[in-house]
Amino acid sequence: MIPGERERERESNQESLQPISVNKDDILKIIALDKDQLYSFLGVQVLGTETSPTKTLFSDELKAVQTRSQIRIGFPDSEKRGRGWLKDNINAIKPIVKKTLCDDLHYCTKEKSILEDLAIVVAAIVPLVPTGLGIPTLTVVTIVVLLVKYYGRVLCECPESSSGGN
Repeated sequence: MIPGERERERESNQESLQPISVNKDDILKIIALDKDQLYSFLGVQVLGTETSPTKTLFSDELKAVQTRSQIRIGFPDSEKRGRGWLKDNINAIKPIVKKTLCDDLHYCTKEKSILEDLAIVVAAIVPLVPTGLGIPTLTVVTIVVLLVKYYGRVLCECPESSSGGN
């Protein structure tokens, strides 16, 4: 072994064990996507076009989704893949999001303020999802944004009369 190689290897291993942080700018970019774009982006993520689960520089994929242009598959294909993947895998993450969003944050009565502070809410929920599930962090962000932004009322079983005005 080359002198110093063992130390570099140990440092590299320690770096890979560090918690994955979520870049707030990435969260804001993902939040800005509409529902179809979120599903398409999820479809791209689960295809493995990201080179690393810790990758936060995903500008090419994000731009392609934002403009509904070609990635490696067309927008409708990636959207369909994202919808199918989430349907098949939702049970792994749904209970965590539901407990935090519905029970801890009281989504039904605080819907408006939660949606106004969506980036903060997403940043608070994402670290609660166990890394052992094998879902990359940015994929978890995409899923949490979808669930909170578009399915919060259904997930939390909010009554129709609930205005969420607080």
